[in-house]
Amino acid sequence: MKIKKIMSGMLIACTAVSVLAGCQKGLNITNQGNEPTVGVTDTNKKPSQTPTGSTSVKIDDIKVKYENDTTVEYGEAFYNLEKNHTFSYDITESFFDLGIDEYDCFTVYYDAELTKYADAEILTDYDTMKLTISPGLVFDYNEEGSLIGDGTWGTRSKFYLVQYKDLATGEDFEKPLVTVFTVKEDLTAPTLTQQMGEDGFYFLTWTEVLGADYYEVYEYSEGADSAFLEYTTTETFGSYKNFETHVWSENRFEETYGDTEIDVNNRYMINKLLDEEVEYFVVAKTNDGKCSGMSNECCVGDIANQIPRRVSDDFIREYSGDTILALPAYVDVEMLDGSTSKFLIEYVGSTATLLDDGRIFVEPTIRNIPLNMPILTFTGMSFEDFMGESELIKNRIKELSNKSVTVETEINIPYVPNVEDEVKETKTEELDVDAALMETVYSNTALGEWIAINLLAHEEEISLAGFPECANTEYLSDAFMEAYIQNPLCGIVTTIDYNYNTNSLNVNYVLDAEETAGMQADSLKKAQEIVDEIITDGMSDYEKEIAINSYLCENAQYNDAIMDYINEDGTISFEVVYEYAHSFTPYGVLVDNLGVCESYSEAFLLLCYFADMDAIIETGRMGGVNHEWNRVSIGGNWYLMDVTNNDSENLPNCYFNLSDALAEGILVSDNRALINDCIDNYSANTTECEYYNKNGLVAESKSDAADMLAEILSDNDTAVIRTSKEFDEATVLEIVQNAASKAGVVNAMYYYNNGIISIVKK
Repeated sequence: MKIKKIMSGMLIACTAVSVLAGCQKGLNITNQGNEPTVGVTDTNKKPSQTPTGSTSVKIDDIKVKYENDTTVEYGEAFYNLEKNHTFSYDITESFFDLGIDEYDCFTVYYDAELTKYADAEILTDYDTMKLTISPGLVFDYNEEGSLIGDGTWGTRSKFYLVQYKDLATGEDFEKPLVTVFTVKEDLTAPTLTQQMGEDGFYFLTWTEVLGADYYEVYEYSEGADSAFLEYTTTETFGSYKNFETHVWSENRFEETYGDTEIDVNNRYMINKLLDEEVEYFVVAKTNDGKCSGMSNECCVGDIANQIPRRVSDDFIREYSGDTILALPAYVDVEMLDGSTSKFLIEYVGSTATLLDDGRIFVEPTIRNIPLNMPILTFTGMSFEDFMGESELIKNRIKELSNKSVTVETEINIPYVPNVEDEVKETKTEELDVDAALMETVYSNTALGEWIAINLLAHEEEISLAGFPECANTEYLSDAFMEAYIQNPLCGIVTTIDYNYNTNSLNVNYVLDAEETAGMQADSLKKAQEIVDEIITDGMSDYEKEIAINSYLCENAQYNDAIMDYINEDGTISFEVVYEYAHSFTPYGVLVDNLGVCESYSEAFLLLCYFADMDAIIETGRMGGVNHEWNRVSIGGNWYLMDVTNNDSENLPNCYFNLSDALAEGILVSDNRALINDCIDNYSANTTECEYYNKNGLVAESKSDAADMLAEILSDNDTAVIRTSKEFDEATVLEIVQNAASKAGVVNAMYYYNNGIISIVKK
């Protein structure tokens, strides 16, 4: 009996070529404390009759829809205040008669979530009838992270002054009033982002500051209020491997083990002293003593699930089989937060050594990260046969690699305005937009809906004058990302810039307005036609989902032509996006029947919309590269749905309605697709409607798996089941051999991925 294994690990590590998926470079996006509505808004349901023409949308009307969903109000922001600025409020004698504590009326925070206090001195003066708020004991990185009380706001650049009570009545406001203010320094504070670098190390980037000669990167410990200088550079980026903590650790390791048998150049752990509780900020300086305030702070914990640390201790090192493809395709890597993610194993260029006892030692590497792979032991083949199949492993790596690219888009939403900026905002209070597009709008906030409508209308300047909450630029970033990702008919954005002077977003698109409008109309028309064809009255949501998934898998193809343009670093340039623009939109899969994962997920979302189902898009990583998939609501429960990877001839529906537990380490979310307060509302906690579970094709043990596969093979050319747990390669091979023997199958191929076993007769 000849059993061939074609692929282990992920059959398709899809292209994550969302124009914004993976291009934010770890935007530290947070919400300001709002509690928005959950799921799709009322406008997200398919209308009884598709509207035509355009409709006028007013900001005030949008805000009314969400007025009960916010917990705070925002007032006018104050930018570039002097470092010793004091806020002053008029009070009356009644204030003193009410016996109000001044500190119950106001609090100053330095974080957008309004959880981190900045000490302020709040005083009332009976003679002047004034309440004043001035800086108290505040943070200053120049004093090695000490707290100072020098009459200034220290070196932080941005604060949130919150008023809780009416000073005339002493009554609590229905919603606290937030006033954002920034403090002026000699230089503008940089805007900082974080991500995993292309080499696997933690990586920071920041905006260039006009006039700066160099930059300092500080490690900050919350609570202890201490800052440690980690790195000084003239560049606008910094890798953790250059930080003082890491360099010290590496030097100490080399001094300790340099004269031993240990190879100090091998890396068995990276980012090893990086702490997910630590935050970083950057300061710009000049050679003559001028400096900026602190940038925004990036907390490592926000992206800890994307930062690799070491190969998992549970990774199997011994393999056996009659084909070289019994070697694993992926290795489990422990991430900074303790979770695991799968990375591609690189066998090309690795060393294979035949030992005296017949075992073969294989020394592969890990794609994209400088962790040393453990030596793998292989048995079951002669060394000559093993080496003779080396082309098979090369082809497998090539196939997987061809699905692993990223696209980068420039996003510039500055943390604070330029020190020279004078805000003179433009105002747009209403906008005409296609009525059919309006019916598809998804949002959880008024700001997000306004941005989405403007993007759908292909506006190149989006006025934000009606939204004072935009002074909280972290919230603005959050709202923009949700609007852009969850509304796939917006087109493809190349750059997004926030302009403090005009209080607007400046947007550049790949396609012009006329072509985008045509694609929007054609996508809506085609989605309606498809749903009319495949959805019938009385279908359950699960049956609708089956129909949509089947249609996409049968009619759409992955655009492999794009894979010919991968850069050496694994990215893909925007020139390719311009050339194959359709494949990055729902139009690609719906109309051209050709697209990448972004097109698949967006097409699925539109079809769900017309089928009257709730679904969203999720972005993150798969196999260490960027990817995009969906979450869908079935029977009141949310599930993960990856149509791109379901479209597999030999492992069909491998990612159909997964729970978070089943998808762990495979579909790794970056939490950018929704505003932060809504993320937990889409948790997938059940496997009730997972495809194989729903169809009674889950085996609880290896013997059950063999029996189930054998029974299916007796009447079919292909048998596919899910196991209740992940098995190692040796156990899977044992299951396949037993199943084939029981079914009387002499020659077959088998496939294994994420608990799914498939046997195909030859």
